[in-house]
Amino acid sequence: MMSSMKEYRKHYDKQICVAAIIFTAIGFLLLCVGAGTRSWHVEYDSTGLIALWYTNFFYTCYATNGTCWSNQGLLSSVSSDQQPITTSVGVSTDYYLRLRNAAALSILGILFVVFGLIASVFLMLPSGKIKIFNGRLNVLAAFLLAVAALFQRAALSEGARGLNHNGYSGDLYQTGHALTIAAILLCAFIAGRISL
Repeated sequence: MMSSMKEYRKHYDKQICVAAIIFTAIGFLLLCVGAGTRSWHVEYDSTGLIALWYTNFFYTCYATNGTCWSNQGLLSSVSSDQQPITTSVGVSTDYYLRLRNAAALSILGILFVVFGLIASVFLMLPSGKIKIFNGRLNVLAAFLLAVAALFQRAALSEGARGLNHNGYSGDLYQTGHALTIAAILLCAFIAGRISL
């Protein structure tokens, strides 16, 4: 009876670990697509039907002819009366600096998701294989994903100070952030059961 309970528990733990890996992998894909596509903020004309600008953390695109500029060099390449969101040079300088900060934070968040994904794959190994630090290394996946979630939240907060997330790219990134948080809970649960 006791061996069948252990086998059931190992099978159950492995299923939860697979779910954590799937959540993390899907979250990673959504984070990459969300950060890479241009539609975080879409500015429309006065009718609300025709898009004028597409902006994300990295670049801004003029919708009518499809030309794009890096947010780092946007102030020098576009006249101040054609810039999205604001025409004040001082405010728009702060706006683009905040977007650059958000871009860096989002990249760090994505990198930590990759490290957390690799660590959560190691949770699939039998607990007898990993004896470093008396099994305390099992918490590494949850820790890395928690750090990733902090960087993702910081990127969303920093970017929200400069633009309104009204496009699909921001929605994809936020969904990836939510899946990362769900994977944290699953990895922490499995790490606790492995160390028992």
